[in-house]
Amino acid sequence: MNRLFWQRRLLVAGIALAATGNAWAQPDWSELDRFQETIRAETFGRLLQDVYAPEGRMVPYLRYGENAVRIFSTAEQEEPPLFVLRFGDDRPPERPEIGRTDAPLAGLRVALDPGHIGGAWARMEERFFLVNRRTDWPVQEAALNIHVARLLRDRLAAAGAEVLMVKDDFEPVTPLRPDALLEDAGPLPPPDSRFDHLPDPFIEAARRDAQRKQVERQFYRTAEIAARAERINRELRPDVTLCIHFNATGWGDEKTLYEENGLTFFIHGNYQAAELAADEQKFFLMRKLLERSHEEELGLARAIADAYMAATGLPPAYRVGPGGAMHPMSDDHYLYARNLAANRQFFGPVIFLEPYFMNNRIVYARIQAGDYDGEREIEGAVYPSIFREYADAVAAGVIAYYARPAD
Repeated sequence: MNRLFWQRRLLVAGIALAATGNAWAQPDWSELDRFQETIRAETFGRLLQDVYAPEGRMVPYLRYGENAVRIFSTAEQEEPPLFVLRFGDDRPPERPEIGRTDAPLAGLRVALDPGHIGGAWARMEERFFLVNRRTDWPVQEAALNIHVARLLRDRLAAAGAEVLMVKDDFEPVTPLRPDALLEDAGPLPPPDSRFDHLPDPFIEAARRDAQRKQVERQFYRTAEIAARAERINRELRPDVTLCIHFNATGWGDEKTLYEENGLTFFIHGNYQAAELAADEQKFFLMRKLLERSHEEELGLARAIADAYMAATGLPPAYRVGPGGAMHPMSDDHYLYARNLAANRQFFGPVIFLEPYFMNNRIVYARIQAGDYDGEREIEGAVYPSIFREYADAVAAGVIAYYARPAD
């Protein structure tokens, strides 16, 4: 086997560790030793119950002792434990001193992560739709995200922040490509029983198509997010990361536009019981809990949501209770805790922005109108550029949260 093969295997192992779990790639629990004696048992338990593992989902893997907790791989709690955390006094991480009267965000390092890849990869990512092929621009979410990120960069920089772009083009951050992953994909997935009655070439064609789709998802979801995490955590090292996205509803016929519209903002948390069976998920939960980013995430997300509500008047996109993949973190249902691959892997506070439904009738028309100064009449009402509205609302929320009052 050649060197390129093993380079790919090592990359895939790192990606699996970062996102999906892999039997021969295990997390280094010793990385958590720097958090020893930085949190009280009461604080640890509260954050687990309220944010990271509601409904006692992590309890089967924990054994509390004298001022410490042992974390096990299975509910049988067989020795040795994965990690032993010693409790101490609460010592939240030091944060930079931010703001001056002339530059409210001075001293703040903000990473902007425009979601998805886009361009040549947009159709593969399934972040592409078009209603009228003769007249409409084909909506690519990645292009929307990049344009908003550039506008937001200028606004935050004008307020004194150091702004770091995780991505600013349509090239993947990961060096892996689907064709390379396909070469190493191994056996075809098992046949689909729905097609048992069909000729063998039909069945093989379906299996090869399923394998290709699986490999593509590994590329644009798993590998790409892991590569962005590596860049954020090792190179950029921001104080906070804003993940810029647009939402969607329905996802039926791509020509269908909907009346529903709303706002959602995610912070990290709410690991599901099935997820916590994997040691990698336990590791990420512990790391995010111990870095003590929750209070900042919650406060910043609240400030951004308030600024967005004031600017748009839009309702929350969802109203769901505890128990599912989204755990409500506010009574008004704008804020949810969710265990996403990006906010799980990115160090420090991470706000995942999901305003608007791209396939809402008005939003689609506003996207087709492009970016512009002032206001325009669209579908019988007057609107500013949707991209400037997005950037202005987020910037206002960030400034509201971090700005120091004048002396």
